[in-house]
Amino acid sequence: MGQWVWQKVWSFSTVSLDLRDWQALPGHIRRFTNATNGGSMAALGLSVLQTVLSLYMTLFVLGVITTVTEWRSIRCTGGKKVLYTFTFPVFMLTYVPICIVSLFAKVEWKPICHTRVMTLEQIEGPGLRAS
Repeated sequence: MGQWVWQKVWSFSTVSLDLRDWQALPGHIRRFTNATNGGSMAALGLSVLQTVLSLYMTLFVLGVITTVTEWRSIRCTGGKKVLYTFTFPVFMLTYVPICIVSLFAKVEWKPICHTRVMTLEQIEGPGLRAS
């Protein structure tokens, strides 16, 4: 049987465990240890799926809160507002690969030359406004 050993490292408490006794591990850690040591990959896949769904639901709730509080300020139909609330988490998840690539990509600043001058009324006019 493995034994829990409590150690004090700086001001943090750490736990070490004899990993030969994997049944002493908590359930979610035991599933991961089993999957990475040649056990069922289904358990690992289920864990990844649960993580993604949890992240989606968290972003969805944030989108619902924002949509409800800013309902009158969002310029589109009610149906589109509801649709966009469901697609908001997918939009936010696209930032994950962008952030990873940005860690390794060489970025150069390039100035944007603005040649058109418009008023707010022209921008909100029927020709430019997306509906």
